[in-house]
Amino acid sequence: MFRQTRVLIVEDNPVNFMIMRNQVRKHGIEPSLCTNGQEAVDYCRANPMPELILLDGYMPQMDGIQFLRWLRAQPNGAIPYVLFCSSSIDVVDVAEAMRLGADKHHPKPIAADDLAAALMQASMRAATQAKARTQS
Repeated sequence: MFRQTRVLIVEDNPVNFMIMRNQVRKHGIEPSLCTNGQEAVDYCRANPMPELILLDGYMPQMDGIQFLRWLRAQPNGAIPYVLFCSSSIDVVDVAEAMRLGADKHHPKPIAADDLAAALMQASMRAATQAKARTQS
C-alpha cells in the first residue's frame, strides 16, 4: 500500500534508527537514513523530496528544529509529512517544532499504529499534491 512512499529517518541513535527502520520495513519500504540535520539537508538537495520524514529532535551538527526551519523554507519543503520524534517531552521544543511546520509529535519509541497513520497521511498528502500539479 505504501511501497512508493519515500521515507527519510533522521536519527543519530543507532538503536532508535534500527527500531524505526524495522517498523518502516514492515510496510514494504526501505527508508533512507541521515544521522543529523545537515546530512538530511544534503540528502534533500540531492534526491527527490521524501513524503515522510521521521525527525529526531536532538542531534549533533544540526538538530531537528534547525532542519525543520530549513526544510519548510524550501520551495518543495511543504511536501514531506514530518513526524517530530523525541525521547524527552520538552514542551518548548515540541511547540517550536509544531510552529515551524512539524505535522505531528511522537515520543520515542514510535508505536506501530502511529507510524502506519503517518505513512497514510504522507501518502494522502503526496497524492493530493501530485493531483494539484497535474491540474495546474
